[in-house]
Amino acid sequence: MLFDSTKLAKSIRRSFVSERREKHARDIESFVAAQHRAVRKKMTKGLEAATTENLGNRVSEWLFDIDELAWANYWLAFASDHEHLVPGSSPIQLLATKQVEMRTARESRRAD
Repeated sequence: MLFDSTKLAKSIRRSFVSERREKHARDIESFVAAQHRAVRKKMTKGLEAATTENLGNRVSEWLFDIDELAWANYWLAFASDHEHLVPGSSPIQLLATKQVEMRTARESRRAD
């Protein structure tokens, strides 16, 4: 399977500062379980290429909504580990840009 829910949960837990990990443990477990179900459903329908499509966006949006600091930590780690996917700027610059985009999107969703 292309999706490892254990690794995803571990990386999300690591993004929270230690005093917030326990607070969000159930939220993380529920979120990862939902993503796992969605991926399995797509795979059973033969949509193998789409199994993890947009997973990174779903993770970052969920983290941004639940805990902005965790989102920032997760995104910085992703940008640092995958520079070939986010070329052209430092992770800090990219984080600031992405944070503005996420805030704008969240505010527009609230206005609707």
